[in-house]
Formats: sequence, structure tokens, C-alpha cells
Amino acid sequence: LAVIYESDAHQLGSRVHRYPLPGELQIATRYGIALVRASSRTKSAEAFIDFVLSDRGQAELAHVGLLR
Repeated sequence: LAVIYESDAHQLGSRVHRYPLPGELQIATRYGIALVRASSRTKSAEAFIDFVLSDRGQAELAHVGLLR
């Protein structure tokens, strides 16, 4: 028996059985996103951040269980 994030269970597909926890037992996990000031790939990082924050990026995150 193991407890894993829904996003991990999503990737494992039918290899795992899901038993949803009642709402009062679920925790909210917050993930941050930031641009490293000393990055040599600033434009790529900015494009990635823009994607993550876009409607399409948010839909992708929701699809893999990282957003409710």
C-alpha cells in the first residue's frame, strides 16, 4: 500500500487502483514557478512560464491531476 499524488497515479494509469480521500482529508499543494535571474536561457524560461500560466497550460496541468 502506498499513498501517492494523483498526478503520479494518472501517469501510472491502470497499474494502480485509486481510492479517493474524502475532501476533509485532502491537502492542497502549492507549486511555485520562477525565473532564475542568472539563467542563460531567459527567453525559453519566460516562454515556459507564459505557457504554464496560459489557458492551455492550465488545462494540461488539470488533465494530469495537478490542478483541481
